[in-house]
Amino acid sequence: MLFFLLIYILTLLLTSYYLSKANLFSPAVLAFFSFSFAVFFAILNTDYWRFKVSETTIVIIILGLFSFLLGAIPDFNRRFKIFDNPRIINVSNLKIGILLCISFAIYFFYQREILRIALFAGAASYDSSSDIMETYRSSMMFSGDPEAKINTWVNQGGNFLMVLSYVFLFIFCNNKTLGAKFRKNWKNLIIVVVFIFQSLSTGGRANVLAMIAAYLFFDFVLSCKYKKTSSKNQIKYYLTVLITVALSLWSFYLIREFIGRSTVDFNFREYISMYIGGSIPLLDNYILHPIKTAYNSFGEETFMGINDFIYKFYPKIIYKTNLEFRYSPNGYVLGNVYTPFRRYFHDFGWIGVAILPFCISFCY
Repeated sequence: MLFFLLIYILTLLLTSYYLSKANLFSPAVLAFFSFSFAVFFAILNTDYWRFKVSETTIVIIILGLFSFLLGAIPDFNRRFKIFDNPRIINVSNLKIGILLCISFAIYFFYQREILRIALFAGAASYDSSSDIMETYRSSMMFSGDPEAKINTWVNQGGNFLMVLSYVFLFIFCNNKTLGAKFRKNWKNLIIVVVFIFQSLSTGGRANVLAMIAAYLFFDFVLSCKYKKTSSKNQIKYYLTVLITVALSLWSFYLIREFIGRSTVDFNFREYISMYIGGSIPLLDNYILHPIKTAYNSFGEETFMGINDFIYKFYPKIIYKTNLEFRYSPNGYVLGNVYTPFRRYFHDFGWIGVAILPFCISFCY
């Protein structure tokens, strides 16, 4: 069944790649590429995890991905529109200095909030930074106490720092593509580095991986716009992407102890397989063993972020903050990433699986 699913996803991947005129960063191409990796790693670990995927799970994934492809059709004919008159963007040292001071202030207040929540959850002030990160993250994920949440203003400051980082990352890529020397361009990366350290201090790596993906995306789009692309350059770029992804995965594994993720001793293959391929058996486990909840929020899993925002003004709402962790049939931890289809199916059934992927793909 999984081999059939992999062939189906690869067919969608090649189709979307062709229709998008070899646009590697088309939403459909990215989605199908990610799912093909997930299914491939699930196949590699079928005997190791001792699971057998159900027909219902296969149909849910097939339906959801096909819906996503339909929503992406308008995107296939869209071309990148950047500057008509490309130019190097120069940000004065004074402006960078002011924004850097603001960034460091946000970083300081964020660290103070992390320590406050970790101490509230039972950590000791003399604990190592990795222990504090682990305690903080566990409290944020599983505690329903309002005291275990980042202050609203500090959280918005973190969002501002994230947006600022993407802006300066774009400026760096823009200037690099137009031939700016690194000795003059490196200052645009300072705020990006501050944001990376702030993200790692929360015990998470998703924002760092997203930043790497954004760099590849900016570099690809700007190169297509500003330079003449050839098949040789495209092959060189794809090799760069593969090498970057490989190094990112290795770094993802190596820093797990630093950010408090070393509670289970996995080797590299087991650890990466859990994150990349674990979503498939987890979705199947949920389909076979669904849970009943007592939440009163609309779209309790699909709209977690919205419900968290509503809670600030209407505390009577009972909403879910995270999905539960589950294990393989033989006891290996697989995490709590179930593919997006678990949320859609849980909240809206088959209609959600058929409609929501289309809406998301169309909006992209």
